[in-house]
Amino acid sequence: MSEISTPATMLSPVARVAEQERATILAALRQTGGDVARAAREIGMPRMTLIRRIKQHELGDAVAKIRAGAEEHAPGAKAKPAV
Repeated sequence: MSEISTPATMLSPVARVAEQERATILAALRQTGGDVARAAREIGMPRMTLIRRIKQHELGDAVAKIRAGAEEHAPGAKAKPAV
């Protein structure tokens, strides 16, 4: 990851919430191998809301990488298109 992260103490409350949401989404996606529907259930939000948040946080490439990594561990699994 090439972006520089600002220390949490320097972020506004809104930015801290957004950063926490981003981290939660990434953790759920990693846990589910990039399965958006399962990740949404784990987080407790509707799938379409999670898709919207993935776009909002510009996590489409991260989803694709997570899915690619999951496929390496599960030979023969079908590739899913990135969100």
